[in-house]
Amino acid sequence: MRQLVIISILILASILWLVFLEKRDTPQKREVSPLQELNDIIINTESSGGRSWRLKASRAYIDTSDIATLYELRFISEKGDISAPHGRYELNTQRAEINGGVIIKLPDGSEARISSIDLENGRIKSDESVVIKKGNMILRGKGIVSDPETGNLKILQNVRLEIR
Repeated sequence: MRQLVIISILILASILWLVFLEKRDTPQKREVSPLQELNDIIINTESSGGRSWRLKASRAYIDTSDIATLYELRFISEKGDISAPHGRYELNTQRAEINGGVIIKLPDGSEARISSIDLENGRIKSDESVVIKKGNMILRGKGIVSDPETGNLKILQNVRLEIR
């Protein structure tokens, strides 16, 4: 009986020793802040079609899923210039949701204003109401899509032209 107690104590001590070693060898999880803040950022990239563009923002917060929330942002390319108070940019896919009052300036001097757009693979898309101005012409409608090759914007529905 005494031998059984000693063997039980040895087995229990071995189990506790193994548990202690396992906890000691387990890497400790590092506390990661959910947001990383960057100021005055510039991202230069090239699209799959070989066209380059630049993203500028006064500040960005990048979360753990590589999504940047941008403030005072501006996308610049040879096909135009897009600016807005804020938006979200997916670092892995290079897809952006831009909102808060978007201004699109095109190389021909025209300017489009729309509440929000999606930008993916150089293509602008939105279902929102849009106003495009150039000189004495004002074009209004609902929804836009752009041609990434030419940079032209197409209004999808309810198109009205005013000449002043």
